Amino acid sequence: MGEIKDRKDIVNHTIWVRWAFLFTLVTFIVFLTVVVFDSPDKNKIIIAAVFHALFVSFYNIIHLIIYKKSKEGKPLNMFLRAWRPFLEYLILDNIAIAWGIYYSGGAESPIIYVYFISVILTAAAYSEKLILGIGSWSFLLYNALFWLEHEGSIPFLKFYPAYFGIHDNFITTFFVNFSFNVTLIIAVFLSTIISKTIQEREKKIIFEKERADNTIRNLSDGLIVLDNQNMITLMNPEAEKILGIKSEEAVGKKVSLEMFSSPKFQNLSRIVLIKKEEVAGETRPVEVNLEKPEKLTLQVISVPILDQNKKIIGTMKILHNISREKEISRMKSEFISIAAHQLRTPLSAVKWTFKMISDKDFGKINSEQEKFLKRGYDVNEQMIKLVNDLLNVSRIEEGKFGYKFGNVSLEKIIDNLIKMIKNIIEDKKIKFSFQKPQKPLPLIRADEERLSLAIQSIIDNAVNYTPNKGEVIISLKHSEANAVLEVHDTGIGIPKSQIERLFTKFFRADNVIRMQTKGTGLGLFITKNIIERHGGKIEIESQEGKGTTVKIYLPLEEKIALREEKFEKFFKEFSLEKEKKQKDFEKFIQKF
Repeated sequence: MGEIKDRKDIVNHTIWVRWAFLFTLVTFIVFLTVVVFDSPDKNKIIIAAVFHALFVSFYNIIHLIIYKKSKEGKPLNMFLRAWRPFLEYLILDNIAIAWGIYYSGGAESPIIYVYFISVILTAAAYSEKLILGIGSWSFLLYNALFWLEHEGSIPFLKFYPAYFGIHDNFITTFFVNFSFNVTLIIAVFLSTIISKTIQEREKKIIFEKERADNTIRNLSDGLIVLDNQNMITLMNPEAEKILGIKSEEAVGKKVSLEMFSSPKFQNLSRIVLIKKEEVAGETRPVEVNLEKPEKLTLQVISVPILDQNKKIIGTMKILHNISREKEISRMKSEFISIAAHQLRTPLSAVKWTFKMISDKDFGKINSEQEKFLKRGYDVNEQMIKLVNDLLNVSRIEEGKFGYKFGNVSLEKIIDNLIKMIKNIIEDKKIKFSFQKPQKPLPLIRADEERLSLAIQSIIDNAVNYTPNKGEVIISLKHSEANAVLEVHDTGIGIPKSQIERLFTKFFRADNVIRMQTKGTGLGLFITKNIIERHGGKIEIESQEGKGTTVKIYLPLEEKIALREEKFEKFFKEFSLEKEKKQKDFEKFIQKF
């Protein structure tokens, strides 16, 4: 149906071109007849031209009526239903052109090759068979005109003041006719090739378009496409369902203050604005919580749309509903939290029992008993660490991992942590050094307990995964507005393909698992959250078998709260009058 509609539109739109062309042709002939040549039969030619113009107007007006009524969905009478666009091409256009050739000199006409135009035009709208039909009709009509004029069956109108003697000379008429027919056959042949090429490309484009439309329509994720002016150009059914609006209501609208202020479009505007600020051109997901039309948690991914010159021409936003996953994760975290709380008390009791027996509070023990008690105590300590890590993860995910910020010396924190692992360093004979800055760093704004926990995890990993007689170097320096802590080791390293997954919960690298080293896979997850909550960032560089370098960047000044929290606060307090709203809105957007 798409192909028929497109071709019908081509036919309907060419009517204006044909109409203008034929009237220009008539005017041109009359001008040559009266002004330029002062033709001997100019009166007859002018009368013929008037009838020509009336004839062209008649069938073009009928076509316009049909097109208008069909577009408005109005019924057609029997005469109009019988009218078909191809009738104009096949009969009327050719008759009109042949008539113009006849009264402008026949075989001597200056517009004789205009006859090919109708054949060439059909290449854009019709199939090869119809082009052959039009070519055949043109061939018959043209030859009939020339030979009837030659035989004197129709009168010859003198267009030029001079007499060339073409129409009444058999040899001349034959060769003129022959050259015209050869040219017409070539034009028909080329038109069929053009038509076939157009049809093949059209079918391919339609197929690709329908496939893309079906894919977008059946996506399980919501999809919104915007141009580079933030105007919505597409919205699939799943996006309609998620946002509670119809695509007809949103497509063509530009995300603006009015849309932002409208309750109906708040979700859509919020997604667009948050993504613009949060992602800043990166194709990473951002979580957005919606309350209406139903409570949902979305993972929104923004992908730039590029043209063939790699220029951004728009943005595609994918809305993935992760409400179910979030609920499962919440239930899992809740279970872990409850289980960890329940385990904490008995584990502490076991710890102190082992401690009291090892300290001989209940009597003497032999060396064999002391060895097993030590092993049991160490295993219990690992379990307590696991429980504490699980509780910390649960608190982080629930937003209950509280912080108490104050002025803290980063150098002092590191010194204290080194003292805690001094015995392990000596037992493994590790070459250990702490390179302090020449000038003491200013105090940073941090939660000392939480930050100590994060840095301890990094130093512990460096020491634990470095073999005996290896090397661990800790350096602290100042870089622009940040304090940079770097921990380098000559340990087992991390496979390159797994570095990005290090900060996910319960993940441990393959080479670490093979070594059967202690660990829960939660330390780096907790560390990353603590560092980011302090406005910093953490980076890891590693080469398997050679070692790892961890860099932590911490701001020397307290950073502003998270941008999304700023946005939420602004969004809730956005209730001023329209003029003030506009100014605040523009200032707010500029910050992003």
